[in-house]
Amino acid sequence: MNTLLFLAALHMTLQPFITSYDDVAFTRVGAVLHNSVKIQARYPALANSTATVRYRSAAIPNASWKDGPTLAFAEENDFVAVATLKGLYPSSSYEYLLADANNTVLPYPAEPIVFRTFPDHRLVSGSRFKFLVSSCATPNFPYSPLGGNRIEGYDYLAKHLWPASKGKKAAPKPVETEAPAPEVPEQPKAATTPVTPEVIPVAAAATPESESATTPSEPETIPPTGPTSSAASSVVESDPLPTPSNDVPTEFLLFLGDFIYADVPMGRTTKEWYQRLYRRVFASSSFRKVYERLPVFTIYDDHEFKDNYAGGGADHFVEPYTNASGAYGAYLGDVNYDNYKGENYYDFRHGDVAFFVMDTRRYRTDLSIPVAEDAQVQPTMLGDKQLAALYNWLGRVNSTASWKFVVSSVPLSNLWGADAKRDAWGAFPAERDALIEVLAHVPNVVVLSGDRHQFAAVDFLGGSFLEISTSPLSMFDVPWPLHISNLKRESDELFNHTQSVTLENAQGGIDVLEPTTITMPKERLMKHIPGGNYKVTSIEVDTVDSTHPKLYIEVLINGKVKHKFTANGKPVKMSTTQALGRQLTQGFKDLLGIVRIKPKSWF
Repeated sequence: MNTLLFLAALHMTLQPFITSYDDVAFTRVGAVLHNSVKIQARYPALANSTATVRYRSAAIPNASWKDGPTLAFAEENDFVAVATLKGLYPSSSYEYLLADANNTVLPYPAEPIVFRTFPDHRLVSGSRFKFLVSSCATPNFPYSPLGGNRIEGYDYLAKHLWPASKGKKAAPKPVETEAPAPEVPEQPKAATTPVTPEVIPVAAAATPESESATTPSEPETIPPTGPTSSAASSVVESDPLPTPSNDVPTEFLLFLGDFIYADVPMGRTTKEWYQRLYRRVFASSSFRKVYERLPVFTIYDDHEFKDNYAGGGADHFVEPYTNASGAYGAYLGDVNYDNYKGENYYDFRHGDVAFFVMDTRRYRTDLSIPVAEDAQVQPTMLGDKQLAALYNWLGRVNSTASWKFVVSSVPLSNLWGADAKRDAWGAFPAERDALIEVLAHVPNVVVLSGDRHQFAAVDFLGGSFLEISTSPLSMFDVPWPLHISNLKRESDELFNHTQSVTLENAQGGIDVLEPTTITMPKERLMKHIPGGNYKVTSIEVDTVDSTHPKLYIEVLINGKVKHKFTANGKPVKMSTTQALGRQLTQGFKDLLGIVRIKPKSWF
């Protein structure tokens, strides 16, 4: 038995060294705008050659193929190429193939890749769509001798999104030959067994239980845990609870880091090593089921480099940054949005909903290096340039987006224990506290994070904003002895919340009573699910009724809906076009004034 266990451990450790996946070919859609998309492909059979993207409308039968951009497969980029397909229409479905120099469709992909452009945020007043969020995945975990590079979390995800998919393959054909448009992938369907949310009383919500995913329990809806500020979104009970629509499309997956594990169980720091690990993931049939049908947007965390990696600042980077970031850029970063030149952080819009994805590794101070007591520079997670970009974005979207999602690879909450005190935002208290204070003054903010191999929903400042942390997509979960001990129920820090109480009088008018002040924790745990190797959160955004923006949130554990709740937002009075520029600049300055920053040189 010991010999078998030793051989299994040895095989698991050496598997990335044994197989290089040099011949893997793939293509997928990355960054999506209302009028363009990025298309990525790897085609080693066309080494140092090119392919043309040929595209057409997927909604018009027998539409003519058009020439798109060219992809150049260079050896220095491991034969991975990215091109931007422009001139598209908003909220429209297209399909594309790859053709060689003779205008003949290449053997892969065997059938067209279908995608849909986002709505134009300048024209859309409301929208309804879903997206997914998770992090942390590695092939063949838990280990199986015949597991190869299977990533079971993606298998579960594909079954959830396309339960009736049959994956037909079309024969290669010349692109000049018109052919019927392929069947567009089915939209996600609800679970076969509906889950009825349970309404939890306020007293119970104040001290939530941690759940093991192996113990069945009904999803629940969490009522308010405290007073709500004027900028807040609140998580509330509904009677009856609105049900997410089965017909709402899932538009993309946000993957928040630890896409590869370059350092465990053992690793190297060469560029080829990092490239090999990315090839292994893209060669996985599990992941292929997803990325060929759904755009995937990413940001790295530490294991794309090494455990608890800190880049060291803007002027120098602690190795292995150069090799690791080069491989990340080729396989993931270059196909993301690129609105900040030379940076890995980015922002994007889907209609009236805005996202900012932070880079929490490149610029963070390495806290393992001693700092002089009289040092004038404060430790930083984001660095000055990225922090300014984030605050600027908050100013721009404050009154131009219904919901704002701030995306961090590590949790903002300080309730986490263990090494989160050194690796998450809690290790940078000054920058964290300033950011929390700003977020509390922006309506309808949700922070999305990963890293901790658990699910947790945390309320900040009595309902001012919410954090949802989800992981792993396909990796180990937290051992059961730590299910309770590694996450606090509420923070030790308190704050005073002042609220005015209004009552309707006998004459039908409104009486405003004297404001009351309540002392309460800054952070409160709403829900904690530590168990489960395969976790994904599905978020349905509904801003069709601008006076009642909502989020319908479902937590998928091991392929099944384990928990769901609804977040109700506040109405956002959108800025008019004529005054937009002045309002955005002033809004940014007002937000920075909250934390006493004077950005005179930033305009």
